[in-house]
Amino acid sequence: MYRTTLLSVAVSAGLLAAAAVHAQEHKAPSMTPDMQAQMEAYHKAGTPGIEHAKLASMAGTYDLTVKSWYAPGAPPSTDQGTATRRWNNASSSPAITAAMTPACRHASPCLTGAPSQNGR
Repeated sequence: MYRTTLLSVAVSAGLLAAAAVHAQEHKAPSMTPDMQAQMEAYHKAGTPGIEHAKLASMAGTYDLTVKSWYAPGAPPSTDQGTATRRWNNASSSPAITAAMTPACRHASPCLTGAPSQNGR
């Protein structure tokens, strides 16, 4: 048992040392002017623009009325709640997220809402 453990430790240490030497020998090449131009174009394309400003304007708290119909001609089931939309301007993926209270209980409810008048 002691020999197996010692052998495992020795092999692991050897592999780690070999990987470290290999990493030092093979550094990534510097970017060519063409690669640099492509990278700048990529960053320019990923910069938030007019569309992101439109999404950001939808952030806020809204009062909701959720109506769900379970059969043709049947009256709808109605629930009240609030939705909070937050703008996430993370540079990697700007997005707007929404949370509803109470959570929707049905697979595809019809949501109608208006901006909250109570300052929430």
